[in-house]
Amino acid sequence: MDYKFDFLQNTSKKSRFQIILGLLLTVASLYILIFELSSSTLGLSLFYIFWGLGIFFNGLGFPPERLIGKKFILINEEKFHFKFSLLKKGLIINTGDISSVELWPGAIILNGRNEKKEKIDLRELDPQTRHDTLMAIASVAKNSQISYKKHGYLEYYK
Repeated sequence: MDYKFDFLQNTSKKSRFQIILGLLLTVASLYILIFELSSSTLGLSLFYIFWGLGIFFNGLGFPPERLIGKKFILINEEKFHFKFSLLKKGLIINTGDISSVELWPGAIILNGRNEKKEKIDLRELDPQTRHDTLMAIASVAKNSQISYKKHGYLEYYK
């Protein structure tokens, strides 16, 4: 079973408010840059142009953060890969290195074979993504004969 969740995927959900706000911010900044050019307004105008373009593309469903990096969760039979930040390195744990897993509603505790523990905090994720991630880890642990224990409301899900 493979589970992958990309935080920066293109969405079909468009926001008219963000599109209009992004266009207004970009056009106003371009106007100031072209007609009111001075050394004090140059940096601020460029900042607002890029900010407006970011808001505009986000409203269209294309997150501009994709140009900088990746944010995702990948769970499969070979490894667990968590990358929650654009600029930081992700956490990769091979399933062969895991002796047991504890699944909490807001965290995962992975106990390694070499007595090393890794705690992965999931409280920042939306509830559906968090639940899907926990259930995918339970499924992989079951298939890989890794002992796991569910805590909280997770005890009632198979």
